[in-house]
Formats: sequence, structure tokens, C-alpha cells
Amino acid sequence: MGFLHYIISLLTTHPSTNEFDDTVVQPDVIILRDKSKLDPKGRGIIGAPDMVIEVISPSTTYNDRVLKHKKYMEAGVKEYWIVDPEHGTLDVYLLENGKYYSRTYGGDDVVPTLLGLDILLEEIFKPDDWNTADDSELSDEA
Repeated sequence: MGFLHYIISLLTTHPSTNEFDDTVVQPDVIILRDKSKLDPKGRGIIGAPDMVIEVISPSTTYNDRVLKHKKYMEAGVKEYWIVDPEHGTLDVYLLENGKYYSRTYGGDDVVPTLLGLDILLEEIFKPDDWNTADDSELSDEA
């Protein structure tokens, strides 16, 4: 089974240097409510999606927390989530007046979204539902 990847071209001009930035990023999840942002040639989307979700791991933490955070803010992504499965937390960044304001959620918090949904965080990080197959279940000899 193949994976569907959305590539976002974040076409912005850096405010302090006035240099054009045509960075391309691949978020883990995007939510796009404006169909006109879909590239007519099927290459992804143009501009900023309404919401981006990144699921971090030790190898992607710097990119997601620093590099992509900055790019999404400059491009105008209204809501940016960083999901940390290792620590069971969710950092939510909301864009106001060109700057992100954040809140960290964990435990049994209810997370509101700009889309009008409320997410019960403990349902996302509920370990009983995760695939916990041990090596014997994955073996050909089992």
C-alpha cells in the first residue's frame, strides 16, 4: 500500500532580509479547508494549510520544533500541533498577529481546535489500543 504525501510549497519573503523563500516541507498531517489551494497539476498545495500536525521522534525533533515551526509561522499556518508520543504530550500553536502562542496538553486534557472539534487527549495516547505484538507474533515460525 502506498502513502499519500502532500507537499507544501511555502512561498514567503523573509521579513528581515526581504529574500524570497521557496521552502518545500512534508508535514505528517495537513488539514486544508480551501480547495483553491490545491495545485491544479496535482503536485501538492500552494500556500499554507489551515492546520498542520507533526508527530515527533528523536530524529525529527529539531526539524519539527525549530525549522518547521518557523516556516509554518512565516507562511501563515493558523494551527500547528506537535504530538510527542514518547512523553504523551501535545503542543498546540495558534497563530495570532503573525506570531504563535502555545499551550501544552497532556493526561486527560480536552484539546479545542480552530476547526470546532474537541479532542480528548487520553484517547490519542491510550496504550491499550496500540499494536503491542511481540517478536513471536511477527515470526514466520509462530
